[in-house]
Amino acid sequence: MNKKRIFTWLTLAAAVLCLGAFSYAGISKVGDTETYKVDNWASLLEVVSGAKSESGDVTVILSGDEDVFNASGDASLDISEDRAAITLDLNGKTLIMSGDTGRFGEGEEYAVVISNDGTLTIANGTIQVLSADDDTPLYAIHNTGKLTISGDVKISASGDYFASGDETSDITIKNGAQFYFATLASADAFKEAYLTASHQTVKSVEDSHTWYEVTSDDEVKNVTTSADLKRVLGDSYYSVVILAESYVGELPAVTVSSDARVKTLNLSNSGLTLSGTITVPASVDLLVFGAENIVSKDSDAIFDVQGTLTLDHGKYRTSGDYFTGNGRINLEVETTQFYFATDEAAEQFGDSAYVGSGRTMRKVAGETYWYEVAEKGEVKEVNTPAELGKALGDLDYSRVILSTGYTGKLAGKATVPVSGDKTLELKGKTLALSGDGQIVVAKGAAFGIDGLSKDSYVSKDKGAIFAVQGKLSLKGGNYYVGDGVYFTGSGDVEITNGTNFYFKDEKVRDAFIIAYLAEKNLTLEAVEVIKGMDGWYTVTTKEEPKPTPTPAPVKPVVSKDKLPEGVEPVTAGAWFPDVNEAVTLLRGSNFKAENLMQDGNGNVFVKRDVAEKAIVASGHAVKSTDIVSFPVIYTEGGAVKDGSTIMVSFAVSGDKLGATSEDKLINDKPSAVKLYKLLGSAEAERFTYVDSVSKAKDKAFTIQEMDGKDATKIAADKDYLVSVYILDGGNYDLDGDENGAIADPIVIDKSEDSASNNGSSVGCNAGFAALALLGLAFVPTRRKK
Repeated sequence: MNKKRIFTWLTLAAAVLCLGAFSYAGISKVGDTETYKVDNWASLLEVVSGAKSESGDVTVILSGDEDVFNASGDASLDISEDRAAITLDLNGKTLIMSGDTGRFGEGEEYAVVISNDGTLTIANGTIQVLSADDDTPLYAIHNTGKLTISGDVKISASGDYFASGDETSDITIKNGAQFYFATLASADAFKEAYLTASHQTVKSVEDSHTWYEVTSDDEVKNVTTSADLKRVLGDSYYSVVILAESYVGELPAVTVSSDARVKTLNLSNSGLTLSGTITVPASVDLLVFGAENIVSKDSDAIFDVQGTLTLDHGKYRTSGDYFTGNGRINLEVETTQFYFATDEAAEQFGDSAYVGSGRTMRKVAGETYWYEVAEKGEVKEVNTPAELGKALGDLDYSRVILSTGYTGKLAGKATVPVSGDKTLELKGKTLALSGDGQIVVAKGAAFGIDGLSKDSYVSKDKGAIFAVQGKLSLKGGNYYVGDGVYFTGSGDVEITNGTNFYFKDEKVRDAFIIAYLAEKNLTLEAVEVIKGMDGWYTVTTKEEPKPTPTPAPVKPVVSKDKLPEGVEPVTAGAWFPDVNEAVTLLRGSNFKAENLMQDGNGNVFVKRDVAEKAIVASGHAVKSTDIVSFPVIYTEGGAVKDGSTIMVSFAVSGDKLGATSEDKLINDKPSAVKLYKLLGSAEAERFTYVDSVSKAKDKAFTIQEMDGKDATKIAADKDYLVSVYILDGGNYDLDGDENGAIADPIVIDKSEDSASNNGSSVGCNAGFAALALLGLAFVPTRRKK
């Protein structure tokens, strides 16, 4: 028998022996899933040490006939970052780990080690971790990765439970999990160290003084002194804090626990005197209530609100300010009262940002300086522009009507500030503006106009009629504009179907449609001319547009071992403080600030006409309505090795790639999608399509399903991952440097006809609405400084 045949037989024999060992070692795989049953400690170690899975999840179930599952005296579980996420299902059995263990970390002894990106979930059973024979304390778990303990687990240890290696460790303990503590001090230390962040606590199990269970944070605490109150407001273990009737003393400055879910401060008919400020951090809710109570302050503010504060029932008095901060204040109507030293102070409070959302202040009957929170809802008829301006800016009025006797117009630089929720009913009258005057809808305000008549107009000679930072709704009626424009600002404008507009010329009309109708998926074809009235247009939607996501940068979904060597996946950002910083980042090109535009979320886009000219200059015909713009993206310097080919991905809906509602791609295949890299204000090049991420290379792109599989078909109602591959420092990298980062403006041309020519196919009026694709909101990724 030759050597080759001997080697083959030996190899087969070894494989058979390995399979036999795998079976006899007490390991059995359950079905086709990454689930294994083990019936002894050695088998458990073998599965855990070799656990790897494409799905990233492996479940290990304790099996066998015995209820007690003993570890050997010199073994430990090691869950490291290069293995799968492991769920250890004790299957109702008891796992005992004892004796001398392996040494991990800084020479300490642990029974279970979870390192770095390792993940372990322990479920359904009992774990006992005992010290060595020489009574050396044994740390149950050393964790720098992720540990989850479910509600069906009991864990007892003669030493400490956890030793976390660094701040990246993550421990989640589900309600119902139980722990054995040798002393009450040990239970308190455990609660303080590991349950604070999750807003949970531990309570004794029935009458036991040694076993504790993890529960939701619903403790109620009665306090009698200011020191006690300060402590419990800063302690996440109490969600309801009650001032006892015996409460004495004043409260110095205090910060509500930053990890509190909801704190409720029940004054319980006790006066609370402050000499300091109660600070409500961001993401914290604080509710304060209690009838006939006075909260006073010599100076400064009672509450510094960064999160949310609700005042319900009670009387509040101060000689200083009530609130500072930029958080949210909720005042309960008619049950919350305030004392103001002067009427001017009350008016100032009522005009502030803290009495909004349909709230105003009014005097308490029979009282001089006490005010109560009340609903707005008054209706005001106005006869002059001055009255109109006052009523729209007054929180007392929610509906303002131009009366039948209304005369005059807002002239010169007169502006009308809108505050709160307002509705203006024109009632057949003409509201005329001229010069620099305009109606200003403030941030946080909502303003609606009801025309209610074909004879109702809002007119303007020049400039903008509305400066919208809040919300504006136009609900029917006829609206006229001359040389001006309708809107400025970054607020939300809604136009009800059937609203009519008069445009002086097509230029004014197209500017209006570009800025405000296209964003609602309306196009020129959906704005119909009313017959017999030249210049008039009716806003109407022929069919309800199907909402679809817009291109947004996302984390690439791909296994690195599937990418060619030198290709690195990176999550791109798309947030800029302004267009000038985007120009600075695109220093490897000739883009200027006037070539770019920015939406309200900080995303920057190349303007539609600039993108169109660049594609046409590259020798390709393009219809402006078929341009879909990606936001300008960047990756952070040093994210990958300098000179790598960087992979960045976008979530894009199928209709943006050219699919129709019949789930058919106009050009039949993903390979027909035309993706352009804009190299400058007048230069563009096509990316090359490749059908698999394994073929990724510089200047190429792929289209994947959202789970990372290579796409072979595109449907309109599905989302896809469009990934581009750009060489760091190459000519597609517009930051101009080989620095481990790239900067990019990209557009899709989803048109059917891709014939090359040297001229644009865009007509004067064909497709202004497509600019909306440049202005829609994207998921913002804040840029690091």
